[in-house]
Amino acid sequence: MKSARPRKRAAVRAQALAALACIAGSSAGCGAALPSVDPPQSAAELCRARAHIAALKREHGDARKQTVKLTLSAPVMPQPLSARGAVAFAPAHDLRMILLGPGGGTALDLWMRDRTYRFEVPALGRVVRGDEHTPPEKKRGLPVDFLRWWLLDPFGGDVVYAREGARGLEMVLRDLGPSGSTSYVDGTLFANGRFEATRTTWNADGERLDLEKLSASSVGCGTVEYEQSSTRLVVVAVCESESGAVNPKAFADPDAPEAKR
Repeated sequence: MKSARPRKRAAVRAQALAALACIAGSSAGCGAALPSVDPPQSAAELCRARAHIAALKREHGDARKQTVKLTLSAPVMPQPLSARGAVAFAPAHDLRMILLGPGGGTALDLWMRDRTYRFEVPALGRVVRGDEHTPPEKKRGLPVDFLRWWLLDPFGGDVVYAREGARGLEMVLRDLGPSGSTSYVDGTLFANGRFEATRTTWNADGERLDLEKLSASSVGCGTVEYEQSSTRLVVVAVCESESGAVNPKAFADPDAPEAKR
């Protein structure tokens, strides 16, 4: 997967101005021609592409449950972990994933709410909690950034570039993070349904904090491969089935009194 193409970078400012016109609902703004880019794109084309992205966000907005097979590998792990289980998520806030070990017991229990997470390995009696300020070295081997991006908010942020063509829907999204950090997602939803993207995160001083790569067979239930440079984590997730039947109690903080009743 490639980083943002030069023509995308050259067009971002003009596209962002047209996007503001779209947001404001100005018919003149959405219909006016943009400054010349290579290749030229009208504001009307940008508006249509933005509408497609908005529709993807709506389609992804309902709570769902998936049965999954997850394989994790990272230098901190003695060997790759492969397990099956279930994940329930309510974009863009809550997630609970429980993976089972060979004997059927819980091998891993991960709870997330916004940028807060709780990770438990029952066999080791280990519980780890973290939030938006947790440094990458404390998250080695934990797929929290992958799950937050792919399941909770795959199209989150402001659209600063969008274009539809025979190849598919191309986009650049900008998401403001903690402590002044900014993430840019350069993604393509291909005509065959495949989605590929890179997400680059920069701090307020312009230093690169992280680079993540993702390749999915589809936006919904399918197979996705993920790599994270800061933790050297590699994830392969296979969705085997999906349903909309989610018990809201699944999203309760496991350490909260009500969850222990």
